[in-house]
Amino acid sequence: MAGSLESRISNLEELIIIIILNGGGIPGLPHKGDPPAPDTTRLDAMSRLFRRIPVPDPFASDITRLSAEAVESSLLEVNAELTRLRSVEGQLNARLKELRATPGKG
Repeated sequence: MAGSLESRISNLEELIIIIILNGGGIPGLPHKGDPPAPDTTRLDAMSRLFRRIPVPDPFASDITRLSAEAVESSLLEVNAELTRLRSVEGQLNARLKELRATPGKG
């Protein structure tokens, strides 16, 4: 079931990206408006559409009951989230540096 759900989510992401990159129009038909930015990536587009709802940390008693596999899985999720947040932090810092370098814009 999880594989099926993951596949469906991936398919939905691809459709949304196609819609975003085509300016919301039907593929093959001319659309009006500006073309998408050349540096728009799948991650950037998806992060604009979906904001993650924060998940509260589990209670300490719940952690003590976890199996080794569950702890490893949780660690992988935490590390993935840390990596994502560091990437966003880097992008924000770069943009802030860019804005500060060109006063009057932004």
